[in-house]
Amino acid sequence: MPAALRRRFRVPGAVLASVLGALSAAGRHPALAADLDPVTVQREWDGRASTQTAAFSLKTNLPGAEEARLVDAADALLDETGEALGQLLELSPRGPHRFRLSVFATTEEYRAYVSAIMTPALRESMVEDSAGFYSGMRNEIVMACPGETFKACRPMLVHEFCHALAGRTVFMSGGERVTLNYLMPPWLDEGLAEYVSAQVTRDPPPPWGVLQGALKAGTLPALAGLIDPHGRPLEQPFFYPSAWSLVTLLIEQDPGQLKRYVQVLKTRRFATDQFASVFGDPQELEPVWQRFIAAKGK
Repeated sequence: MPAALRRRFRVPGAVLASVLGALSAAGRHPALAADLDPVTVQREWDGRASTQTAAFSLKTNLPGAEEARLVDAADALLDETGEALGQLLELSPRGPHRFRLSVFATTEEYRAYVSAIMTPALRESMVEDSAGFYSGMRNEIVMACPGETFKACRPMLVHEFCHALAGRTVFMSGGERVTLNYLMPPWLDEGLAEYVSAQVTRDPPPPWGVLQGALKAGTLPALAGLIDPHGRPLEQPFFYPSAWSLVTLLIEQDPGQLKRYVQVLKTRRFATDQFASVFGDPQELEPVWQRFIAAKGK
């Protein structure tokens, strides 16, 4: 898989409070540079000045020009993300409370910071080459721009914005106040974030070739496993592009389906047939999905 696609599709971004066990198959602690002490990195980062906007509090150590581009563009990207997400799900998720946005210039600093702020169990669930995530517990997006250019990080930022916006959209469900992220299964949470990211940034190109190769080789995830809310679907190869392609198919078939599905999640939170009640029998949908993948790019 090309490096750009690998970076994009292996970024864990679900609300960490609700999917601690489903972030990654790797189970390996990201390697840290020997001269970076996580506690020191966190202490220095906490002492760094932040830029305040109406929506978020931003800290970054990108070079000056790139920091300025990030500050100028992030708020606009957030608006575009909120508009796209709102159109798909009829939500107005941009709320009154700021979230934190931490953007590191190097992967080593990012990993050291992650090592300092996360619990041991959660650190072990991070993929080795992950470059960003949203933590609902901390109300924070943390990401790395290892090329020290903000432009390359725009798709990742929009992806995490989706999680952050959904994470502040609160419903009453089963007598509890829960966030949209908590209700959404991983395939929708991540697939929707990938879809909106592609719509907003138009970068990188759609991974139809990667999916077609997996389909031909027999390594495309089975639909039943992809949508299983009780399994560990993020451990599957090609999970992110597969979830994105499924969301793309469902939207192209009928955009209203996702809105109806969210309503089902809200009212039938613990039902086992939520997917089938809106989208139909997964066994019947699977060949439709596979043909959809095979036909794209031709």
